[in-house]
Amino acid sequence: MKKYSVVIPTYGRNKFLGGCLDSINSQTIKPSEVVIIDNNDSLEYRISVQEIIKKHAIKEIKYTYNKGLINSGAVARNHGASLVATELVAFLDDDVVLDNDYYEKVIYVFESDNEVVGVQGLDRALVENYVVNVRKKFIGKILLVIENFLEQAFIIKDKNSSLRPSLAVVHPIPDIDFYEESQWISTCAGVFKANLFEIIEFPKQFVKYSWNEYVFFSHTIFKMQLGKMIYTSEPKYRNMPTDDGRLPVKELVYMAEVYDLYVFNSLFNRSFKDRVIYIKSRFSRLLIYLWRTIRNKQYNLELLRHAFGAFFLTFKNRDDIKKGNLECYNKLFPLD
Repeated sequence: MKKYSVVIPTYGRNKFLGGCLDSINSQTIKPSEVVIIDNNDSLEYRISVQEIIKKHAIKEIKYTYNKGLINSGAVARNHGASLVATELVAFLDDDVVLDNDYYEKVIYVFESDNEVVGVQGLDRALVENYVVNVRKKFIGKILLVIENFLEQAFIIKDKNSSLRPSLAVVHPIPDIDFYEESQWISTCAGVFKANLFEIIEFPKQFVKYSWNEYVFFSHTIFKMQLGKMIYTSEPKYRNMPTDDGRLPVKELVYMAEVYDLYVFNSLFNRSFKDRVIYIKSRFSRLLIYLWRTIRNKQYNLELLRHAFGAFFLTFKNRDDIKKGNLECYNKLFPLD
């Protein structure tokens, strides 16, 4: 049986961390080690994280606490992966709760095919949202078609697990059983072969929330043909809804534009069609910001100002961004 270690970067979600750890402790096949990378700047928060670990740790699993090198989800995952000694490294967000047999079912996929290098299960919240808002509602089906056309965040379509030039990840229809080769794997609850980090890593110039770092990492695996990645509905987890630990709106809007251009240029930007799809997705994002402004009655148009500011910053610094120099963002929103 392949052994695995769990790496959890944590920031600002102490009230969820205990539940996440309890779900690890309840696994039918337990990890060799749980590596927690604490990106919190506050001493009070760091002490709280250590107390949570002490309270929830069990003797069957080795728990280790590590202070983050900088406040970066991407760097934390690279750091954590460098510390594990097992064949598999399981990345887990601190606001995720796993089904008890999650890792047993994931390991079964690895055991069944030696070419598999990455596996992810299915978020129960995605299934429930689809059943309630799409499967049972005609208007929901229409809205899904519109959302798929806009290509923002994710697309739900047939039995497909690809990545679009818009950087929207494509999910198979979630309330139907599936087992698909994928062009991407989320770090929300994804598991990878640890030896991949001898070849690639998460983009270490990404800071804080590290927008779309999993897209960059996993689709690079796909493009380099380093092995199969599998998205399957058998193992399930639940991503708990929270805004804790997320960036302020302005920072996130700017980060999304700057980081997306870098990721797009690294993974796509090879054809006119790619560029058209990407540009369309930028206009679609602007339409969504406009809709949110109207819906939330934000008549001061603050969100739209952030959007246009982010577009201008990205366009002005596009040559540097495409080369991986993201200082235009980091100077505007420096680390604390």
